[in-house]
Amino acid sequence: MKKEVRQLREKANNALVLSIEHFNRPWDRGRTEAVLILLDHSFEMLLKSAIRQRGGKISKRRLRPTRDQLDGVKFHGRRSSMRL
Repeated sequence: MKKEVRQLREKANNALVLSIEHFNRPWDRGRTEAVLILLDHSFEMLLKSAIRQRGGKISKRRLRPTRDQLDGVKFHGRRSSMRL
């Protein structure tokens, strides 16, 4: 198994264990949010490890569109705006 895949699976396992710990805590403050965030992170790391195990590539998401993606987008006037 590749080192990167092993690390991703370890992160997934750690996040899953933490989500179970948060679920079983005696107080309810922030339980739902913490469990959902940690389960989401765990599932994401598990999917990434499966993709990397099969030789796939994982690219980082761009926060802003590139100029190529904006090519052909027209803005009309100063006050109008457009969500991308």
